[in-house]
Amino acid sequence: MEVITMLISTVGGAYIRMRTDGQKDLADERLARAGALQTARSFQGQQVSWMRKFITMSFVGMAFIILLAPLFNLPTVVPVEVTSGFKFLFFDFTNTVTEYITLEGMVTPEYLPYTIMSIVGFYFGNSMAKR
Repeated sequence: MEVITMLISTVGGAYIRMRTDGQKDLADERLARAGALQTARSFQGQQVSWMRKFITMSFVGMAFIILLAPLFNLPTVVPVEVTSGFKFLFFDFTNTVTEYITLEGMVTPEYLPYTIMSIVGFYFGNSMAKR
């Protein structure tokens, strides 16, 4: 009976100690986040705003160059992987070569919709979070 009592009190004390340490760690983490947030807010200035606008306009400029290239009769060159050969059981006789194909007309790169969504989301999120 004494051993069971000692075992229960030991486990209970360890559990309470772990919970107390966990709460202290959470409090320390919250203080660190508040300090990091204050440091990040102190970087809000003219140069940071200019850099954000520069990055945004760079992405928009790249998109416009790609989308407006057909209007100026500029061809778009796209890399395409071409695989030739065959596989037989465990033997692989394939050869993959990257060829560049010239396309005429409008070409939309795969990253363009995601870039546009990121830019729009950034600006809407930034404007909604202002105090």
